[in-house]
Amino acid sequence: MKRVIIDRLEEATAVCFDENKNALLIEISLLPKGADEGCTLLIDDNGGISLDLQDTRERAARIKALEDQLFK
Repeated sequence: MKRVIIDRLEEATAVCFDENKNALLIEISLLPKGADEGCTLLIDDNGGISLDLQDTRERAARIKALEDQLFK
C-alpha cells in the first residue's frame, strides 16, 4: 500500500507526493469523495484509492500547532 498527500489540484489532476517526495498525478475523477488538498490517500496494490482520515486529521493538527507557534 502506498501513502500520498494531495499537494494541489490543477484543472482535472491532483498533484500528490509520497514520503520520498516523488510526484504522482491522479485524475480528480478517481479521487474518493471528500478528497481535497492536504488529504492523505492510500493506494492499494490494485489501484484502489481511499482517504486516510486519521492521518489527514493528525497532519492538519500538527500544521495548525506549527502555525500557532510561528504567528504568536
